[in-house]
Amino acid sequence: MRYRCLGSAVVLAGLTLAPTRSAGEEIQQLRVAAGVFEFNLGSARAGELSLQYRGGKNTGPLHPLAGVMVTTDSAVHVYAGFGFDAPLGGRLVLRPTFAPGFYHRGHGKDLGAAFEYRSGVELAVRLQKGRRLGLELDHVSNAGYGRSNRGEETLTVTFALPLGHR
Repeated sequence: MRYRCLGSAVVLAGLTLAPTRSAGEEIQQLRVAAGVFEFNLGSARAGELSLQYRGGKNTGPLHPLAGVMVTTDSAVHVYAGFGFDAPLGGRLVLRPTFAPGFYHRGHGKDLGAAFEYRSGVELAVRLQKGRRLGLELDHVSNAGYGRSNRGEETLTVTFALPLGHR
């Protein structure tokens, strides 16, 4: 239940608090990430790689996104949702995201359902030419509707490249 509230808070914050984006924030991006699946529990820990498309020039403060995450235990999460950029001043940007999707455990952790929600937050530094380097914390959970709700936390280093012209 508390993770459902977290996801709702991210959505509400995105709709009400997100500042107007500058032209540099409306570009499409391809984000790659590498890190640790279930970084806080040694018993289910695995390496993680992910690829995410971030849409640009959409209406309102929300950016559409779609991605895929795979672990060294053959778990896969394919998802689509949205995020928004909250500039923190200078080159720093905070990016909360929310994306439901389908999860296959492979040889990894059983999260309790095939449909899981991914909520996260990335703290990134804007680099030259529309690139970003960041650190992202994600939580994947079924919000309590599955046979169990054993969620997981992921910590990754992210790198976003612009697609098209800046």
